[in-house]
Amino acid sequence: MKDVQFSTDGDRPCNIFIVHEAEAQAIKEMVDVTNELECGGTFVLIDCGGGTTDIGIYHIAFTESLRLDTEAHEAMGAMVGACNLNDNLRSLVRVVLRGERYLETEGYTIDDIITNDLMPIFEDTIECNFEYNNVKVSYDFRIRSLRQNPYDDRVPCPQDDWHHDGRGCHKCQERRLHGQQGHRRRRLRRFALYAEISA
Repeated sequence: MKDVQFSTDGDRPCNIFIVHEAEAQAIKEMVDVTNELECGGTFVLIDCGGGTTDIGIYHIAFTESLRLDTEAHEAMGAMVGACNLNDNLRSLVRVVLRGERYLETEGYTIDDIITNDLMPIFEDTIECNFEYNNVKVSYDFRIRSLRQNPYDDRVPCPQDDWHHDGRGCHKCQERRLHGQQGHRRRRLRRFALYAEISA
């Protein structure tokens, strides 16, 4: 108790509940919605980490303070996570920029551009706020000095991965070019990214 600086008044008993990591994560995620929970209810927690994805099903023992009962099913998992998503995005962008060697100046390579300019935006902003069902959202990545390519302005994508939203078929092979603050910016349509990086 002293080592973890857990303070008590010395008179009342102190009850400490020790739980495993998955259950602790479940409690952390549910504590903000306790008013929506019912004692005896069941919920599914999907924890997508960097290298793994774990699924647990839990019963709720108490809502105040929040306590979980035994797991309804033994936790399951797979060796796939955000790192795989990041790697797939890197591969996609390498394909998109494969003919843009003029960007490589003063020892700065295409991989350096991807690592330093693109991936931080994806990991810190897009990845954690991605809305799967919102097909109207597109995500822009600005790449400095990128020139318009009149001969090949497509992102390769199999026809099976074309996106349908009720308004017809949109070829996700499209790349659009926009100017921003004196720089060229290549815009990859949201469903093109999804089709390529979520497989």
